[in-house]
Amino acid sequence: RQYQRRVRDKTKSQRHKIPALLNMAQVYSKQKNYVDAIGNCEKVIDIDKYNIKAYYRRGQAWLALSEFDKAQADLEKAKELDPENKEILNTLALSKKKQKEQELKDKKLYSSMFSAIGK
Repeated sequence: RQYQRRVRDKTKSQRHKIPALLNMAQVYSKQKNYVDAIGNCEKVIDIDKYNIKAYYRRGQAWLALSEFDKAQADLEKAKELDPENKEILNTLALSKKKQKEQELKDKKLYSSMFSAIGK
């Protein structure tokens, strides 16, 4: 019984950290310190695996780092939790667009490299 009370109290104290962690993640993102932003979002997700804002902010940070697959995975999770959220939907669409642009850029780069080698 005491163990259950300690676990419950620990969880409650952890939940009080969520707003501060999310605010810090936002500040880190604005400072372009995306790795720390991701770390704070991960701490929130460890406490509350249904926190939409944590998935969204982590997705934004991954997108800023051009980690499109990771960004889309987080944004899809956020969308699953809040399917009507326009910000999430717009950021997810932006991530997919940027990924396609990067793939085209890479394709052009590789084709020019290989054509230069073939000469």
